[in-house]
Amino acid sequence: MSETRMMRAIFRPQIRPRLGVGIGCQRLSAVLVYRGVIRWWTVQPRQPDRALGDELRQLLASYPPLGHFRPVVSVSVGATSVHVKRASRLPMLAKARDVARLVQENADRFFLHTFADVVTCARLETPGIAWIAAFDATVVTAVVSACQAKALGIAAVAPTVMMLAHASAHERAAWTDGHNGCVVSFEDGRTSCVRPTPDVDLAPATSLVPALRSVGEQAWEIADAYGATQVSPMDSLVLRPHRSLATPHRAPKRSLVTALVSLAAVTLFGLVLPPIRDAMTVRHAQRQLTALQHVATLALARADSLAAVTDELDAVADFTRDNRLTLLLLAEFTRALPDSVALLSLQIDSAGTGRLSAVAPRAAQVVDAVERVPDVASARIIGPVARRPVGTQQFQEVTMTFSVIDNQGLAR
Repeated sequence: MSETRMMRAIFRPQIRPRLGVGIGCQRLSAVLVYRGVIRWWTVQPRQPDRALGDELRQLLASYPPLGHFRPVVSVSVGATSVHVKRASRLPMLAKARDVARLVQENADRFFLHTFADVVTCARLETPGIAWIAAFDATVVTAVVSACQAKALGIAAVAPTVMMLAHASAHERAAWTDGHNGCVVSFEDGRTSCVRPTPDVDLAPATSLVPALRSVGEQAWEIADAYGATQVSPMDSLVLRPHRSLATPHRAPKRSLVTALVSLAAVTLFGLVLPPIRDAMTVRHAQRQLTALQHVATLALARADSLAAVTDELDAVADFTRDNRLTLLLLAEFTRALPDSVALLSLQIDSAGTGRLSAVAPRAAQVVDAVERVPDVASARIIGPVARRPVGTQQFQEVTMTFSVIDNQGLAR
């Protein structure tokens, strides 16, 4: 069976039931869906002293039998075990798998993670812009091994923030996984924006799709697992393990007659029709050479793109290293100045003397804010305070000088 036919068979909910599994840092959830109806669901707290693989095997063994078909498993992974972001200014690659390979090889540059190893995937929006995800490889391995142990096929392993679009009836939804919270926005049935937020409150159950409302107050606890059951071929930001990794191997059944006919055909082709064999060999070699040329061209293009990205990252690192003091003071001034004040310029020379210009409703606001910055001393106004009209309001432009204090508390 080809991969395309296999995917069509997997995504056929009217024939095979779907078992969605949600993996969070504190709980595991599961939902069994058949013909669009939730037939069974459960939520189990995770135990710190147990391995994830053992907990998944116990969870997969608890679903009730439904019909003559084994369910297909789809897994939703929480923010503790997967990082998701929308990346721009990527190399101009035309295929999502090329972007995923680029992210896999440079995961430490795209994500700040503590995983020992990562598995990545990508969904290409336009050349240069893509959604990318980095999964904890140990979690993916635990999912695959648990499904192998229970002889269940895996349709997809996906981030929870991408699956909430199938569970929420509104254009926005909030989700938490331990200390990791986020607000997710949807557009045309797909996730369009993920904004991390430390403290979020889950919406009431009425904001979910009708199938989940029937569960009641615990609907949000299984929303990630239900969203995984609705995964479709259009959800490209998912891992799709090959069926040989998730289902038991079945040896092909070949009869003796088929083997003898095949042997006779090969013998006839090799002994009676050598010109045809030679011509096919030449064509095959030509196709291989063409494929190698394409791979070489693509490799050169990737090398140029990676070199350009490396140069840009080096430039950013050099700027950050050479201008660390200026950046730190700029952050301090930004926190100290009120929202109504606009900072026009900031200059600091090698002697530690600084100069800033700002526009504010009152010049006193700028003076008070600068005096409250801990690393600044001897702040004073130089020159006149000029009035500047902005629209219908009058603002004052003020220029001040100051000295930067070193680590010993002395002005430089």
